[in-house]
Amino acid sequence: MAADSDPIDLSQEYPKTFIELFVDEPSENGLTNEELREEVLVLAIAGTDTSSVGTAFVCTVLSRYPDVQEKLCDE
Repeated sequence: MAADSDPIDLSQEYPKTFIELFVDEPSENGLTNEELREEVLVLAIAGTDTSSVGTAFVCTVLSRYPDVQEKLCDE
C-alpha cells in the first residue's frame, strides 16, 4: 500500500458474508447452532474435495499426454 493513499474506512457498510446472513438474520425456519455448524462443515469439506478431485483428474489426463505435459511445464 502506498504511503500517500487514504486509510481504509472500517465504519462503512460492507456486504454480509454467507455465514453472517445465517447467523444475524434467522428466518422462521432458521437453523439451530448445531445445524449451522453442520452446514459450514459440509461447505468446507465439499470445497476441498472438489478441488482435490479436479487436481487429480488434471494430473491423470496430463500423464496420458506427455507432449502436453511438457508444454505445460515449459509454460
